[in-house]
Amino acid sequence: MQHNMFNPGAAPSFAAFRMPGDYVRHDDIDEQQAKRHQPMQLQLPSPLTEQVLSEAMRELNQGTARAVESCLQCYRGKRMSGDDLLSFTRSIAMHSATLSALFQRKTQQRALQCDMGEAA
Repeated sequence: MQHNMFNPGAAPSFAAFRMPGDYVRHDDIDEQQAKRHQPMQLQLPSPLTEQVLSEAMRELNQGTARAVESCLQCYRGKRMSGDDLLSFTRSIAMHSATLSALFQRKTQQRALQCDMGEAA
């Protein structure tokens, strides 16, 4: 235990501010580095969600499910736009009840909003 001149029996404390040459706890450094190196989570374009895509991939044949995985990797790696991801998932919607229902609901919502806008 290091000596603390203000309280000789106390354990060493770490100040809220740091000066050059101050001791820094290794736990603090590890947490800071972990936060800095975490991949940024991209939100999927609406109306897609992780749950919807997961369910759809169970419904799709192996090749189409693999294509969805590849597109998601490209989207997360910022090599594919959200519009392109939506376009692709719309193009395969006929092969998945989940995607079909999702895009059908979205189309119905848009039609309802247009009808309400014209009525106003």
